[in-house]
Amino acid sequence: MRLILARLALPLALLACTATQAKTCLVLSGGGARGIAHVGVIRALEAEHVPVDCIVGTSMGAVIGSLYASGLDAHEIEEAVAAVDWNGVFRDASDRTDRPLRSRLQDRTFLVNAAIGYRDGRFGIPRSLVQGQRLGLVLRGFLLPAAGIEEFDRLATPFRAVATDLESGGTVVLSRGDLATAVRASMAVPAFLPPVEIDGRLLSDGGTASNLPVSIARELGATRIIAVDISAPLRGREKLTSPVTITDQMLTALMRRQTDAEIALLGPGDVLIVPALGDIGSTDFARAATEAMAPGEAATVAQRDRLAAFRAAPEVYATWKDTRRRAVRSLGTVASIDFADDTPASAVLRAYLREHPGDAFDRAELERDIARLYGRGEFESVDYRVVPGPDGDAVRISLRDKQWGDGTLRFGLRLEDNFDGSSNFDLGGRLRATNVNDAGAEWLADAQIGKTTHLGYEWLQPFDARRALWWSPHASYTARNQPLYIDRRRSVELRRQSLEVGIDAGRWLGDWGALSVGAFLRSSEFSARTTLIAIDTDSERSAGLRADFVRDTQDDAQFPRRGNFTDLSLRHYVQAVGGEGNATLFEWRVSQALPVATDDRLLLQFRGQYAGADDLPSDETGFLGGFLDLSGFEEDALFGRHLALGQAVYYRSLGAVFDRYRLFAGGSLEVGNAWEVKDDISIDSLLWGGSVFVAAESPLGALHLGYGQGEGGENSLYLFIGRPY
Repeated sequence: MRLILARLALPLALLACTATQAKTCLVLSGGGARGIAHVGVIRALEAEHVPVDCIVGTSMGAVIGSLYASGLDAHEIEEAVAAVDWNGVFRDASDRTDRPLRSRLQDRTFLVNAAIGYRDGRFGIPRSLVQGQRLGLVLRGFLLPAAGIEEFDRLATPFRAVATDLESGGTVVLSRGDLATAVRASMAVPAFLPPVEIDGRLLSDGGTASNLPVSIARELGATRIIAVDISAPLRGREKLTSPVTITDQMLTALMRRQTDAEIALLGPGDVLIVPALGDIGSTDFARAATEAMAPGEAATVAQRDRLAAFRAAPEVYATWKDTRRRAVRSLGTVASIDFADDTPASAVLRAYLREHPGDAFDRAELERDIARLYGRGEFESVDYRVVPGPDGDAVRISLRDKQWGDGTLRFGLRLEDNFDGSSNFDLGGRLRATNVNDAGAEWLADAQIGKTTHLGYEWLQPFDARRALWWSPHASYTARNQPLYIDRRRSVELRRQSLEVGIDAGRWLGDWGALSVGAFLRSSEFSARTTLIAIDTDSERSAGLRADFVRDTQDDAQFPRRGNFTDLSLRHYVQAVGGEGNATLFEWRVSQALPVATDDRLLLQFRGQYAGADDLPSDETGFLGGFLDLSGFEEDALFGRHLALGQAVYYRSLGAVFDRYRLFAGGSLEVGNAWEVKDDISIDSLLWGGSVFVAAESPLGALHLGYGQGEGGENSLYLFIGRPY
């Protein structure tokens, strides 16, 4: 119906232009990354002194069109596009250093990042592959010059964004409201980005309704139209080789038919621009940012003769530019900064804000604040709006709860194989529920099978609304089949089982560290067998006090390039509270990452334990041996109550697969040993080992394939999935 009305209106509009001033509308189609070509079109239009009276855009056309409508010129838009990290803007994960310590420590397990949502006993999954958190901040930052403008006709150039109503399938023309939200709705590709709710309607990408909205421009009163079609062409038969390409071809064909119908509405005085974008795909943003603008500009220049009728006299064009420029506002002082919805957690969340009333508005600082809030892992999105006022700009931060549940269920796999008949695996999961009461309590439950069987439960209860102080009761059961080596030959297999309960209290040190103290009670049972006979079962009980310090500032848990990880633990076993002896154990693990060359990295790492008495409980025996744990030796081939290991690990960058999973080649030098009694500890008793390997990121975690060589001719091949150290 819209197309029929537009065809009837076209002759009337053409007659009306003889009696009234012509109105030129720029229509920008969707097409994903190919839409960056619109910047080149605008650059050429500016060079030709073509003023634009209105802009209508769909999807990526709405992104570029809104920037131009807000008052930016082609050069400023080009700079904005070039400044975006297009490889990272469609990833939701916060930088690790923006996340709370508790979340960072989860990275040091073998659990994968992908999670299933959990709330009120039900599980759920997100509505889209990407939540668009970083994309939303980029759009918000792009459009700050138009902050506070609710009517799109009041922009430097009147603007409309086109979206699709998910419930009815109809076309929705967005003419008012929050500009960044409207643009985000227009480019919310179904299943890839979440739909956006505006005025009670659930909206998605406008490409399925009107990818080249010529008819909408006519409804705005356009008498002359410059339409830019950057939609992807149909594939040839030879490229239709998978369900994905065939499905995409079907969607492209439907959009192509609708686009052709819109093109048919163009009259003899209109101009159609179709940039020659070749094989630039709709998802090739990084490539399009450097290659798509030139074809857009060239296609526009090729229409110079037809654009002559659109050209304005120099003084008229200068006035038009000045008028647009006056509509661009710069942000000044922050009058207030608060949350759109005041909740019991607001006191905690305010601590994440470093931008304060009275400060000059600092977009970079505010976005860092937003990233830290999002890094808590509790929200589907964190956004902000700037509301101008007489005393400065009010900043309102909005938090959107996860629609699929703020709890998480994660799984993970750890696998090791030496290609010589010895392999081990661990398969585990963790269920975590957050904000289970007004004080922000959370609980987590662990389950694991494989070489180690583990069941655990922990409750973490903050003392007050600011959540800096907390207490945490916990209980766990652990069983592990532990091979024991005598003279470096596997002789006995030990089955260790332990049940532990305890309670800790601590304090978060910002997002980077924690101090805690606690008490524990443990009951352990040991049974062993040789290859022929079983050995009698033994048991022991231990109890005591503990103190721990953790610091984690590394930028990556698997392949860090910067930062430090330190974990110090002191345990004192006390006979008076139920243990069978008095002893003290000090454990340490330190990792320092150093950047080298362009993307290489060097890790200096130390771990060990020292017992204040040689009658330490048996289940505190330390083990050493395996890949990057004195490479070349069998896994856990060395054991004792005292242990020390130092290592230097170098990772040489080899690029990335799919622009996502990094590849490395590297090697390690390692030195250490384990001792049963203190008197045996000496420099001369240290053993050396080393390795060479290739490594890669993967959906299951770090993957290493390497060869280790140790002192005394010890050597082994290794395949390792998960954390090797």
